[in-house]
Amino acid sequence: MTEEPAGAVPRAGRVAGRPARRRTGGSARPPRGVAAVHEGRGGSRDPVLALARALLYGGLVLVSLMVLRVGGGITAGDVVLLTSLALCLAAVGRPRTRHPYGAWALPAAVLLVVGGCLATAGSPAPTESLVSLVRVLYVALALPWQLAVLLDDERRLRRGLLAFGVGAALCSLGALVQFVVGPGAIPGGVVTTAGRYTGFTGHVSDTGAIASLAVVIGLSGLTRGLGRLQRLVLVGVALSGIVGLVLSGSVSGMLAAVLGSAALLLLRGIPVGRVAVAAVVAGAALWFAGGVLGETQGALRPAERVQQVLGLSGGDASLNTSASRWDTIVLGWRGFLEDPISGAGLDARSSLVVDTLGVHSLPVAALYQGGVVFAAGLLGCLVVAAVRAVRSVPRTALQARVYAVGVTALAFSATAPSLYNRYLWVPAALVAAAVASGAGVGAARAARGAAAQRA
Repeated sequence: MTEEPAGAVPRAGRVAGRPARRRTGGSARPPRGVAAVHEGRGGSRDPVLALARALLYGGLVLVSLMVLRVGGGITAGDVVLLTSLALCLAAVGRPRTRHPYGAWALPAAVLLVVGGCLATAGSPAPTESLVSLVRVLYVALALPWQLAVLLDDERRLRRGLLAFGVGAALCSLGALVQFVVGPGAIPGGVVTTAGRYTGFTGHVSDTGAIASLAVVIGLSGLTRGLGRLQRLVLVGVALSGIVGLVLSGSVSGMLAAVLGSAALLLLRGIPVGRVAVAAVVAGAALWFAGGVLGETQGALRPAERVQQVLGLSGGDASLNTSASRWDTIVLGWRGFLEDPISGAGLDARSSLVVDTLGVHSLPVAALYQGGVVFAAGLLGCLVVAAVRAVRSVPRTALQARVYAVGVTALAFSATAPSLYNRYLWVPAALVAAAVASGAGVGAARAARGAAAQRA
């Protein structure tokens, strides 16, 4: 065997005397037997899958505009999301994707169906209860899988979060539309005697919940690595969310926004050095919202609303909503103890415990309306999503942003009726998709690292 002279350096592409080969691409081919791995697991160019993804983005925008209905309790956002799901199931090139809840998905489905049927059997409106069960199955189980399939890499997940934030911001702007044009400008919209605006949801509590999500999604745009246009859009989302939150007068929404923003900082979704920028954005929005409240008859400022809710304002005791919320929780718990297996029913009428009020706590509402079997399936989905998110380390900045949005939704659901509301379950599904996306990217990087070592 011959040796090359000492000090001689082989030319590029030449190994052991072989002639150099001209590269035909920008990157080296993987070794034989090693498949190329992409960051996005949905590498297929199936046009049906692409259409399903486009509809998903549109549905995430529309889902917050709850007054846009096509009949009954079905919103335009529901129709678009369900159409996206149907196309996703029909797509030939759809990648095989495990459910983001893993082995829990099947037991959860069984518990929800069995518990939901038991609740429907004793419901005064069984048809409506059955429809509610189908809705729960979609938002709790089908939607997380749908998002895991279609938002299968960071770029798509970022777009999905942005679409949901834009929809939440548009919903919040509904309060300004009512202020400028009048309460009746939005179908079903009102301005209450306490000066609270319903926006594009028809209810001040729903507007507060969606606006709190807009605040956290918008503030997350202060993270590093985003383009100028996307950051500008997200700052607008934050401004709109804060204004809508103040005009809705929802104390639960305000508390959820504070907790979600704190989670954003603790999870390092935004750098600590940009807290000052966030404070400037919040200050500008609060100043503008304060001017609108000053022009609204009977409206209270946020601090006054908090005092009123806690019963510290010395006014009408009926406005002490913290006491009435606690009453609904106590009555819901007592109702569950009276019928722990079948529950009261999943229909709207069965959800009421005090006049027109439902149970203002998601866990107790699930137990009261659906019974212990149904509640185990429903709450188990949230627990599994949370546990998987906690175990998903190291986490990216995008995952931290999504998790903070999930914290916001959970915080609101603790003091409000959110059994199948989209503003709880869409964030939960985004969290599940973020965990699945992170796992997919991690597996891809590990495979490339192993391939490089064998090369």
